[in-house]
Amino acid sequence: MEGTRSMVTKLVVEGTGIRGIVRILEIGVSTVIRTIIKAASRLKASRNCRGGLAFEVDEMWTYIGRKDNDYWVAYALNRKTREVIDFEVGKRTKATLKQLVGRLLVLKPRVIRTDKLTIYQWLIPVELYQA
Repeated sequence: MEGTRSMVTKLVVEGTGIRGIVRILEIGVSTVIRTIIKAASRLKASRNCRGGLAFEVDEMWTYIGRKDNDYWVAYALNRKTREVIDFEVGKRTKATLKQLVGRLLVLKPRVIRTDKLTIYQWLIPVELYQA
């Protein structure tokens, strides 16, 4: 079982979807989801930051069970070190991204770079926002 956990973790890090992991490892969907949830519960975001840093924010879209049950895994990286500073997992709504951006603003960043998802321009002050 430890080998399976390790492989699930490696495949997730490589960006393999849940159904892909199921096919590759020939295990059940519920085993993959339980493994991911257990690993995620041990994660802690880095709070070792000082003000004036440049952050990069991005999000991954996924779903659980059905495509209309969609979620975001949103994360912020230190642009210089590529360290994950913070993350948020939640429904695919503005509120999920707002939680992450709000915690980043407390860190007093110099700039927050994002993809061109329009929600960010409403959440990040114009003087900090770069698409």
